[in-house]
Amino acid sequence: MGVFDTVCVPCPGCGREHEFFSYADPYLDRFTLDNAPDVVLADISGQQQACGCGFIFAIVTKVSAKAIQLTATKGRGEAELE
Repeated sequence: MGVFDTVCVPCPGCGREHEFFSYADPYLDRFTLDNAPDVVLADISGQQQACGCGFIFAIVTKVSAKAIQLTATKGRGEAELE
């Protein structure tokens, strides 16, 4: 038996709920698009579902970095880069 999270997503055509499965960092939980962790959303990105109403839809996530801190070490000193 697999260990996964479930993200419940309504069909954009009829509203019927579909389940997308993530194996990224399983919490063994059920989420919606509104409360799913970023790592789970990134893992289901690109997955498709076909609904009985005729809609085929996919999850597409976009990643944006708010801030990245990089520490570089050279010799005995450290310098922070932004």
